[in-house]
Amino acid sequence: MRVMVLSSASVFDGFPYGGAEISLALLGRELGKLGHDVTFAAYSRIRRGENWWPRTFKDQKDAQEVALFRPMTGGALPLVQAFNHHQFTSTVKAVCLQKDIKVIYCTYEPEVLSAALAARRACPQVRVVMRMAGLAWYEVARADAAAQAQYDHWFSQVDAINFLDVPSKALTNERMNELKLGQGRDASADFTADIGVDTTRIAAAVKGVSAPHSDGPLSLIMVARFSDYQKRQDVLLRAVALARQKVPMHLTLVGGAPETWGRAQALIAELGIADSVTLRAFVQPQETLWQLMAQTDLMCHACDYEGVSKAILEAMAAGCPVLASDVAPLNQMIEAEQTGFLADNDPEAWATALIRLQASPAKRQTAATQARAWVAQAHGLASKAAVYAQAFEQLERTGT
Repeated sequence: MRVMVLSSASVFDGFPYGGAEISLALLGRELGKLGHDVTFAAYSRIRRGENWWPRTFKDQKDAQEVALFRPMTGGALPLVQAFNHHQFTSTVKAVCLQKDIKVIYCTYEPEVLSAALAARRACPQVRVVMRMAGLAWYEVARADAAAQAQYDHWFSQVDAINFLDVPSKALTNERMNELKLGQGRDASADFTADIGVDTTRIAAAVKGVSAPHSDGPLSLIMVARFSDYQKRQDVLLRAVALARQKVPMHLTLVGGAPETWGRAQALIAELGIADSVTLRAFVQPQETLWQLMAQTDLMCHACDYEGVSKAILEAMAAGCPVLASDVAPLNQMIEAEQTGFLADNDPEAWATALIRLQASPAKRQTAATQARAWVAQAHGLASKAAVYAQAFEQLERTGT
C-alpha cells in the first residue's frame, strides 16, 4: 500500500519539531518495515538564501521518500499566502498522482487538511485519515466563526479520524459537539491508536547514563511548547516558587524557541526564581533529550488537558519518574503511586507533591521501574503499526 504522511512540520527539514512530528516519523518508518511504500510530505519552513520551490529526496536513515514544500517568504501577505497554499496543494496532488498514493495520513492544520482533501478530489483513489491530537483547532474555532465553519467542512469531509486514545476521543467529541462540527459524518472508519515510542532506541541512548545525585537539589524537567492554552508551565513555576522555600530544586523547561518564552520569563522574574529555572529550546537530536531525562529526578507535565504525551512516554522509557496533572487521559495513562504521580492542577498541590517526592527517592525509583516496563508493553511500535496498517488497508478495500 502506498501512503503519504502529510504535515505542516517535519523531522526532516532541520527545524525544531515536537511529539506529533516524532509520531509521524515513527509511523512511516514502521509501516515501511511492514512492506508499505511511505512518502513524507510537509509544508516546511525556509531559511534565508534557500530556494522556495519543493525539494524531494530520499531520507538516508529510513530510506523514505520526502517531499518538502518551501513557502515563498512574505507569507503574512494575503497574496503570498494564497500563492503558497496553491503551490503546496499542487505539490501534494502531483506526488499523489506520481506515486499512486492510496491513503493520506495528515494532521489537522488548515493548509494540510485543505491540501489533503484537494488531492483526494484530484485523485479518486485517495482516502484521507486525519490525526486528531490535542485541541488547537478548538481554541481557534471557538473564537472565530469563519474558522469554525471551515473546520466543520474539513472534519465532515475526511474519510476517517485517528483518535490517539479513548479519553482524548471522548474529550474531542465533546468539543466537536459543542461547536457542532462534523455533525452527521460517517464515523464507521474512525479508529483509536497511537504509534507509541521507540523503547529500544531510548534504552540504548540512556544506557550507562549517570543517575541524578541523591544529595543534590531535586532536578525537574518539563518538555512542552510554550502556549497560552493547554500547557501550564505557569502552574509549575509557581509550585517551584513555593516548594523551594522548603527543599532545594532546579527546573529545566524545554520547549519552543526563545521568542516564545516571553510570558514564562516575565513570571520567573516576578516570582524571583531565576536561579532555580533554566530555559532551553527543543533539544535535538532526540538521544540528547532522552539522556537529559535519564539524568533528572522528575519529569513534570502540567497541563489543562492532553493527548497522548510523547514526552511522558519517552521519560518513562528513559527511566525518569513522572509527575503530571490529574487530567484525562494522563490520569488513565499513569497508575497513581505505581507508574507515576498525579497532582491537582494548582500550584499548592504541585508544591506539596514536589516536597513529598523530594523526600521519597525510593518511591520515585520504584515508579520509574514499573513505568518503564509498562510503556514497553503498552506502547511498543510493532503492534501499534499493525493497527494503523489494518485501518488503512480497510479504507483502501472498502473505499469508505
